[in-house]
Amino acid sequence: MKIAYFLQLNMPPSSGVFKKIILQAKEWSQSGEVVTLFISSKIKEYQDINIDGVNVVVAIYDGNLPSPLDGRLASINRLISEVNVFAPNIVYTRQDTFFINMLPLYIKHHVVTEVNTDDLSEIRHPSFLFMTYYKITRSIPLLLSKGAIYVSREISRKPYYARYNREYQIIANGIDLDNYPPLSINSDAKSFVFIGHHGQSWHGLDKIIKLAKSVPNRRFHVIGSNTPDNLENLPENISFHGYMTQKEYLPIFSDSVCAIASLAMHRNNMSEASPLKSREYLAFGLPIIAAYIDTDFPDGAEFILNLENVEDNIMHNIDAILAFAEHWDNKRVKRSAVDKIDSKVKEQQRLKFFRELI
Repeated sequence: MKIAYFLQLNMPPSSGVFKKIILQAKEWSQSGEVVTLFISSKIKEYQDINIDGVNVVVAIYDGNLPSPLDGRLASINRLISEVNVFAPNIVYTRQDTFFINMLPLYIKHHVVTEVNTDDLSEIRHPSFLFMTYYKITRSIPLLLSKGAIYVSREISRKPYYARYNREYQIIANGIDLDNYPPLSINSDAKSFVFIGHHGQSWHGLDKIIKLAKSVPNRRFHVIGSNTPDNLENLPENISFHGYMTQKEYLPIFSDSVCAIASLAMHRNNMSEASPLKSREYLAFGLPIIAAYIDTDFPDGAEFILNLENVEDNIMHNIDAILAFAEHWDNKRVKRSAVDKIDSKVKEQQRLKFFRELI
């Protein structure tokens, strides 16, 4: 099977989005499929991208006019011509801004669209003109796609997605478990750890601070966020480490009894997710505290403490949180219990769906 991965990318190659794209493409290639990435971008670093077993075609644009008059349309035209020459069985793409010159791509090829966000609830743009254009045209690729893949059931059931659901699958975010050896049991592990950023309200960092104040005999580590400037009276048992590499934060993981995932998705009108940070926690063997339904574990799991997805979900759950941590003292989550989050499993599901559409 020949797969063209068609992408408009204006986040850097180091982004989590592109890392996921690379992981998907490599898994497809290793399964024997012929894969080419077609990338339209203003970021010149994409010209230097090399992926084992995957061809990459990049069309850079760098005009000074507002998008899409900055060369973006010409870049997309060039890529569509390259896709036609490649003659794929499937064109895979992520939901993005639709331009009228993309219409032949959807008419000529079997296009499958990956939907990662509830766009009408989450996408924000300072331009009223852009948002109006996006809302008018968003339905065209959804209507013309041969199939869709959603990262959550919740998104697929939104009325403004469900009306286009002819053929679709739910495939949550995954992680390459081979890259995350389970942590050994540490009898001294008592801390809580969280990876996230201040300013992303759905993470619920303010709730973690409340929790730390209420549990002074436990240590809390926040990775990826510096100490917030606008918060006073921070408890002494919480440490903000800023950005850290995996090698740098592994000792903190090793000293932790459990990890904290997002606690405030209600602020984003969401109740279901599969955040990559939660996959990393579980891959390393850390149980998680979360205030949402995990797409891969909709009925819950022993290693997930599900709190209510409401504003006041910490203070009246202190005892439950402490009991959960004590239950996991001297334990790690068994790898066999989280096999379903492995990207290899996810990508085989995706490839099976592709074959059904051809």
